[in-house]
Amino acid sequence: MIRWVYILLISILLPVFVSGQSLRCMYDEYTAKACQERDFIKAKAYSDSTLSNCPDLFVNPYVWYLRGFTLYQLYKQQGAYSDSPLREDALEALNRSIELDSVNHQFEGDVKRIIKNIATTYWNNAAVSMDTNSFNKSIDYYGKYKRAIKIALPGFDLSEREIEFKRSLGLIYEEKFNNNKKLYAEYIDLSVNCFKEVLEIDSMHYDANFNIGKIYHNLAVDIIINEIPKVDDLELFFMFEEQTVEYFSNALPYFKRAYLVQPQNQQVVQGMAAVYYSLHDEEKHKIYMDVLKGIQNEEIQQINPPNFSSTWDPNKNYFPGDVVEFSGSFYKAITSSTGVSPNSSAADWEKLEE
Repeated sequence: MIRWVYILLISILLPVFVSGQSLRCMYDEYTAKACQERDFIKAKAYSDSTLSNCPDLFVNPYVWYLRGFTLYQLYKQQGAYSDSPLREDALEALNRSIELDSVNHQFEGDVKRIIKNIATTYWNNAAVSMDTNSFNKSIDYYGKYKRAIKIALPGFDLSEREIEFKRSLGLIYEEKFNNNKKLYAEYIDLSVNCFKEVLEIDSMHYDANFNIGKIYHNLAVDIIINEIPKVDDLELFFMFEEQTVEYFSNALPYFKRAYLVQPQNQQVVQGMAAVYYSLHDEEKHKIYMDVLKGIQNEEIQQINPPNFSSTWDPNKNYFPGDVVEFSGSFYKAITSSTGVSPNSSAADWEKLEE
């Protein structure tokens, strides 16, 4: 927020600063006064006159500060998500003020606060434009956001923003591809590249690893379902088969990293099991299917906590892990069952040691 008291002091001192200048070169003082009155249309007119009639003030950082502030206020009046050129003009004026104020840093704090606000508007525009029709606008806004935030906060770490933006863009490219896989075939590579850019920043990012693994897995499945059944030529059949193996093999290292990050996530465990099955590794397929069953059983038990040491009830639903007392002994449920007595089926109940 502009400090009006500070501007008022500048305005009071300004006649001393401009002594010896002609009356027409006091437009910057009029600009400041119009800003105080929040008449930003008049303030812009005075600022325009300053630049038109007062070349000696071109190197005055205060003049550019006032102009940038004025243009930004006019931009805000046009509403959220406006794409008015006033925003760009405000940024350029404020950046020029910083450059001219590089020795004294008299206005730098206020100027950078405004630029930071401008950067936020670009980020918001990028987020709103992130869809399959407007993503090019989103890319443009994000580029402007990065430039503005670097001016406002030169040491700002863009890593989190970069991850967030590239992840979102990768998902949009994938969605675009899935809308028409023939027409938009190139977008799937763009999607993978976005997720890989995320991994350059954070190699263990779950979503990026999982999504790349999923994309390669789905590409292989598409060939198996949509291409191979139509093939009559043996050479073409083997070519498609090799391609599916390559896709499944490409998916595996990304699924592995995602699994290391979230070993209890059913999606990635299913992905691991499916890839190993497709690569004919039955042993590892079984391992991950068992892991998947374990996760599912844990979730069932969280919804239906085990009944420890309760007397078996033939009308009650039992789930894996439930412990009951029956005929003086204790049994643990292996499967879900109703009405299956513990001593009648070793497949459904495990007798616990006394």
